[in-house]
Parts: sequence; C-alpha cells; structure tokens
Amino acid sequence: MVRELIRVSGYFSGEEDYIDLITVNRVRHDSSDKVLIHLVESDVNPIYYKVLGGQDGVRWETLIPETQILKGGSSYEAVSAPWLFVKVQHVKVTETVSEVLTADADAGQRDVEVADGSSFTVGQLVTISDEFGEEMGVIDSISGDVLTLEADLVNSYTVVDDGVVTEYHQGITSCVVTGNPRTGV
Repeated sequence: MVRELIRVSGYFSGEEDYIDLITVNRVRHDSSDKVLIHLVESDVNPIYYKVLGGQDGVRWETLIPETQILKGGSSYEAVSAPWLFVKVQHVKVTETVSEVLTADADAGQRDVEVADGSSFTVGQLVTISDEFGEEMGVIDSISGDVLTLEADLVNSYTVVDDGVVTEYHQGITSCVVTGNPRTGV
C-alpha cells in the first residue's frame, strides 16, 4: 500500500501559478489500480488545486483540472492506473490584499483603521502586524475604512512602526494519498 502524508502552510509566491504539494512515485499496475487523494483546506478563503499524471516524472498530463475547495472544506479524488507518477498541485497565493494602518491600533480595542476598507470582507481572516509583532483576527464588520474585529487586539500596532492589515492565506494543510497496488483503493 502506498501512503504518503504532507503538511504545508504559509504564503506562497513565485513565477509559477501552482506549487507541487505532493508527488507519488508508484509502480505500474493493471487498470483496476486506483490512488485516492484526500485534500483538506483549513484556510478561511477558497483555494484551487489540480491533479497531474505522468509516466516519467518529467512530462505531465492533467488528470483532474483546476478544482476549487471552499473555505474550510475538503475533497476526495480518485485516479486510475496506468500513471507511474501522480502529482497534486495547488495555486500559489501571489497577490495578497494588504492595507497600511492610518491610525494606531491599541491593545484592548476591536477597531482597526486602514487606508482602504473596501479591500476586505466581513468574516475574512486577517493578520494585523507591525515591525514588532503580529496577531490574527476575523473581521466582524466594516464601516468605511474601519475594520471591526470579532475580538479585542492583544497587542498594539502603530503607523510609525509600519502597521498593516493583511489578508491571511494558509492554503491546503493536509494531503493524504493512498492506494493498494493489487486491489485498488
């Protein structure tokens, strides 16, 4: 049985639209052989993935085209033989919404004033940070350029220390691939 697990997190950037999440090198079997892929997306924002197959680990064909996992969701995919290699990729987050603070945000308050409040949405997970630290929060409401968080800030963030509010992306955090070389999944 092939069983591989990978965990990833963080911001992604680069020239390619996708990054490799996992590549499985498998032995070629009869057409009843299957590989089961379970993807878990723990971000609060949707993310896209695709599944590729190849015979040599260099040239790839799209087996499952770009598919969206909704925020906090998961997906199962089954891939049949004769692929020797199966690769799962997900979209890199290359453009992240970020707005500078236009007023200091003090610990114990829920309101954060930014340059453009229309860049964000209610329910969105964000990171509030400056040169000295960061914390996460969920936007409860928006009034103009003032974001009101669901909970009070633990720390203070200042304009002079480059305070900023940034859309948070974590991406796919778990990918489990299983398959039985003799009997399928």
